Amino acid sequence: MIAITLVETPAGYMRFSPQALHVKSGMTMRVTFRNESPREHAIYLGAQHEVEKLRSRRAAHPQAPIDTTDTLRIPAGGDAQLIWRFTGTEPVDFLCLLPGHFEAGLRGLFVVHDHGTEPEQPSSLIARP
Repeated sequence: MIAITLVETPAGYMRFSPQALHVKSGMTMRVTFRNESPREHAIYLGAQHEVEKLRSRRAAHPQAPIDTTDTLRIPAGGDAQLIWRFTGTEPVDFLCLLPGHFEAGLRGLFVVHDHGTEPEQPSSLIARP
């Protein structure tokens, strides 16, 4: 299991703790996000190219509903979990899609190591418990 906490400083800076994690390719992990900030968050996981496309769409249409299978809505003081399969060697980013939250520091990274194996499928969401 991987536990990641969302925190916010009195100055309004937001961050994940930890912000970067190393995982082995081929692993399937339960990821728990605990929101200790006073705000709701919408956490997205995906490859960097997916993140950039999604952030561009969100910037162009900030009022559009957030609707992706890899997004978790987490209320203030709440938590959410998903099960993620880390495959390949492409890093998996995680960030908040709500306006201003990424810019305030709410972004992180899973560094995926292959250790000599090369699974065929990209990293992906398996389930939400």
